[in-house]
Amino acid sequence: MTHPRRRMGTVAVAGVCLVLGVVIGLAVPRAASLVLPGSGEVRRADPGAAPPVGRNMFSPDIRNDEFVQQEQRKVVEMLERECAVTGRNCALARSARKALSGK
Repeated sequence: MTHPRRRMGTVAVAGVCLVLGVVIGLAVPRAASLVLPGSGEVRRADPGAAPPVGRNMFSPDIRNDEFVQQEQRKVVEMLERECAVTGRNCALARSARKALSGK
């Protein structure tokens, strides 16, 4: 059996680690939202450019990411095809199209 003081030290170290983790977790998103001087504006992709190869993983906003939107369109089209062919998931296909169009 462990000594009570040793157990108390372990609990204290665990508590300190927990508090540090919470502080770091709260600080990281705030630091990421700061704009660095000289960083300039975020450039949008040219609409006439080639389709994106993958998601821009450095972008904090996936809602406006071209790759994500392209993948969402594919899913909606698959749902609509399934509705047309089998007659299933038609309500889901309609709501998915509505949600995609409403962006």
